[in-house]
Amino acid sequence: MRLRPAGHRPAGALITRLREEEGVLVLPCGERSVRLRPALNIEDADLEHGVAALSRALSRPL
Repeated sequence: MRLRPAGHRPAGALITRLREEEGVLVLPCGERSVRLRPALNIEDADLEHGVAALSRALSRPL
């Protein structure tokens, strides 16, 4: 039997939402995690876009 904590959100659904709806690529990192790996020379505007997209994606039910 596998137990999942309340509020469990599968990472795959979040990754798909970020890619298809927000145009942001993230890497899977286990069943419930994502990994952010921006380039070392990322522009502030791109970083702000990614953080805002992640916030929007997490604010809606998956």
